[in-house]
Amino acid sequence: RGAIILPPEIEEALRRAEDVRIKYVSAGMRPTERVIRPLKVEARGGAVYLVAYCYLRREERAFRLDRIVEMTPLT
Repeated sequence: RGAIILPPEIEEALRRAEDVRIKYVSAGMRPTERVIRPLKVEARGGAVYLVAYCYLRREERAFRLDRIVEMTPLT
């Protein structure tokens, strides 16, 4: 099992621990936009997830990396 290769913008967001805006496609294939604070990345069941605090839901959530279609720093 190899290392997880992350897109540079996700690596940067994790390193800086700063909020970012993501465009995300939900499991129901609905696009959504939200502000999150990335915390860590983990592999589960063959998929890679970005675990982050989600300001919309006010809780920690896991976002599948392959469903994050855009990530923009807020600063």
